[in-house]
Amino acid sequence: MTEKQPLCQPRWYCQVELTINLIRMSHSCGWSRQMKSSSNYVPAIIFLLTSGLLLPFLFLLSKTGSRVAVQVSVPIMLAIIASLICGVLIHEIRFYAYAIAMIGVALRAVSVIFSPVSSDVLTLSAKGATLIASGQNPYEVLSLFAYPPLEPLFYIPFAGLDLRWVEFGSGSLIVLILFVTSLRSKDQSASALYLAIYCFSTLMVAFVGVSTNDTSAALFPFLGIWLIMFSSNRHKYDYAGVLLGLGLTFKQFGIFPLIFVIGFLIKRKGPWLRTAIVAGVTIVAISLPFFLWNPTDFLFDVVIFHLAVRITSPYYVIAALNPLFLGPLLLLLQLSLTTVLTVFLLYRITNWAECQLAWTSVFLVSLVLGRYFAPSYFAYIMPFWILAGMSSLPRPQHHVV
Repeated sequence: MTEKQPLCQPRWYCQVELTINLIRMSHSCGWSRQMKSSSNYVPAIIFLLTSGLLLPFLFLLSKTGSRVAVQVSVPIMLAIIASLICGVLIHEIRFYAYAIAMIGVALRAVSVIFSPVSSDVLTLSAKGATLIASGQNPYEVLSLFAYPPLEPLFYIPFAGLDLRWVEFGSGSLIVLILFVTSLRSKDQSASALYLAIYCFSTLMVAFVGVSTNDTSAALFPFLGIWLIMFSSNRHKYDYAGVLLGLGLTFKQFGIFPLIFVIGFLIKRKGPWLRTAIVAGVTIVAISLPFFLWNPTDFLFDVVIFHLAVRITSPYYVIAALNPLFLGPLLLLLQLSLTTVLTVFLLYRITNWAECQLAWTSVFLVSLVLGRYFAPSYFAYIMPFWILAGMSSLPRPQHHVV
């Protein structure tokens, strides 16, 4: 009697078994293999970002009529191409992050040097800073000074200089923080792309050089929220409270990140009361002296003017479609809808990334329903979008409430 032979498995069964084993092996490789494969796409995607976002800026720069501007644009593009080639040869994602950050800072410097000044915001800010330094009240002396008090105080140390270089410093600091954050990510490929979006954005680069204050205005709440999202310092909520309070006393937009941070801390049972008290004390300490100095002018310039008096802008404002929309009903719609959206989104959000997307969405809705909307306001919003994207990536240690 012959020995019984083992049954031969069907071919399809072997193929299925092989597929299952391959899937198991791919999962066991972890993030290292995923990073290695995704890094292959980084050069192509960065090139698309630079061509889609940077080239329009360089084109506008060349239209200023400055021959030097055209000459400067050439080495910038050569530097980008060289960084791409070196990154491919070195096979190191960190190299891209270094190159992107350096080029981003260089572009902001070029924007200040060659961009024509088109806004009077920093000119008015310089007047306010000079008046405060001489012991005068800008809300009383000037016919209208529509900014909270930290805004002119912030520019006092730089009186006599081109204040656009202050915006350059603020923008470069944001680039540096995003750069450091990208290096701490497990998925450095995706972090490098987020960094490239901010560094090469035509809007982010251009608005540093056109004399608006939105880059510096965003710096304080950006730093505060970054501390909460990425820092493990045990005092980070105190520091965040100070920075969020400073953000509101620099520009009225700061009310949105402040409300959402406090609201989300309440939802997560975090130290919301302490953070709110620190922020409130900061706001009162900076604003109260100017309020007591001349309460009528202060309230009108900082609050009432923006809500009920300011002329409409031609950018994306519902009131511009029909002037009949202007009036108490539009203001009531703006305040009520933003309040409802705030409560609804605070109830729905589950993490800090969603918190950034939520308050920026409410902010945009409020602006569209308001009397004035300038494209430079995106310079205020975009850093928080980048933070939201980076915080969604895996991180070695990510201590948030």
